Amino acid sequence: MTVPARIDLLDRVAWSLVCLFVFSIPWEKSIQVTGAVTLSHLFGVLAFAAGAAAAIRRGSIRPINLAMGFAAAFVFWSALTYSWSLDRAATVMRATTFAELLAMLWLIWEECRSCDRLTRLMQS
Repeated sequence: MTVPARIDLLDRVAWSLVCLFVFSIPWEKSIQVTGAVTLSHLFGVLAFAAGAAAAIRRGSIRPINLAMGFAAAFVFWSALTYSWSLDRAATVMRATTFAELLAMLWLIWEECRSCDRLTRLMQS
């Protein structure tokens, strides 16, 4: 298998996992895998890992836009509030959730490189 074929395969796997993740979001609290881990959370972790691997393998990522920069600054600020928070456990949970949402935003930004992909993701 040649290098471009492996990149293409990894990109297809990452794209499929992103679509599966988006498809599973409406059932987030309905299907639990083990303990508190939901199926959509598991798909999200797998999709992020595959998307990051595809981006590394491709050797390029899309430039971050202004909205993602603001989102990253907000996540950073949310994590920074830990130092003066009264309820630090709640702050950690909130900052973790915001970081997961930022990762999802990056993943969709990275994988939806065309209008066709955006349309297919919306259909998922």
